[in-house]
Amino acid sequence: MNYQYQIKEKDLLEFQIYTASKSERINRKKKAGRIIMTIIALFIVLNFYSASNIPMTIYFSILAVLLWVFYPRYFKWRYTKMYSDFIVENYAIRIDQTEFIEIHKDHIFVKDNTGEGEVNLSDIESLIDVQNSVYVKFTMGTALIMPKDQVLNYSEIIDDYKALGIDYIDERAWKWI
Repeated sequence: MNYQYQIKEKDLLEFQIYTASKSERINRKKKAGRIIMTIIALFIVLNFYSASNIPMTIYFSILAVLLWVFYPRYFKWRYTKMYSDFIVENYAIRIDQTEFIEIHKDHIFVKDNTGEGEVNLSDIESLIDVQNSVYVKFTMGTALIMPKDQVLNYSEIIDDYKALGIDYIDERAWKWI
């Protein structure tokens, strides 16, 4: 089977964020940041409380609660911005460029504006189906990004890879939280 599509900036961003959300290190950073910021605010609350400064105690108590509640949103915004800047800086040559994929029984042929190559099927770790794209993840850590809105029958792609015995991971319910 042959497929042709263009990768947009949003597709690259979604892939980077998906990968980050599955990283144990980044999830630990998110949890640690939330806890540390809240503890700092609570420490300040205790300081003002011991000094009998009730207005500041109330203010920093509210701040501690707000930090606990809204830190995940801040973290999401910060990482989305960071990855967006990274993509513009490092992947500008790939944005809006046509990519070609040919699926064969023993390998995949990939061609884009940066080059072309073959990947053995044994080097494919899994096929990941997220809300807007399909990722073909390789054992070496890289992946093909196939946007669903660019490929007419993406279900055929999934069926083709499944027929080749590649693990299928359904992550359509995944959200970056």
